[in-house]
Amino acid sequence: MTTASEFLHAILEHGISNADRAVALLWWHGREDHNASATPGRLAEEISAAGYPRQNVTRVRDAFSRDMRTAKARKEAFRIRIGARAELDAKYDAIAGVKRVRRSNSVLPTELFAKSKGYIERVVAQLNASYDHGLYDCCSVMCRRLAETLI
Repeated sequence: MTTASEFLHAILEHGISNADRAVALLWWHGREDHNASATPGRLAEEISAAGYPRQNVTRVRDAFSRDMRTAKARKEAFRIRIGARAELDAKYDAIAGVKRVRRSNSVLPTELFAKSKGYIERVVAQLNASYDHGLYDCCSVMCRRLAETLI
C-alpha cells in the first residue's frame, strides 16, 4: 500500500467499526516507526478524505482512550501499544502488502550483536535476510556497511 486511503479502501471488506478503522489507520502510520503517533483529528480527516463518512473527533479520542491497543503519546496524539502490535501486524500486514522476513543466522549469528546498537542489529538482520533470499550483491553491500560501522 502506498497511501493511507488505499489501505482504508482495502480494509473496507472486513466490516470493522469506525473505532477499529481509526486504530487500523493508526497502525498503518506506525508500521515503520513504532513510536509514530497521530491525533484523532488528523486520523478523522484522513478517513473522511478516503470517502468514509465524516468522523466525530471526540468519539475517536474517547475510543482511543478506552482501547487497550492504543496509548497516549503526547498531548493530543496516540500511538499503538507495543503489546498490541503483534496482533495488529497479523491482522493487517497482508492487507498492507508487508512481507515479514524470518530472522536467521545464515551469515552472521544475531546473538553476537544482540546487545549492540539498534542500527547494527538491523544491518545484521538485513545481511542475513538478503543472503537467504539470494540477493548476494545486497548481502555483500551489507557486509561492507557492517564492517565500516564497526571500524
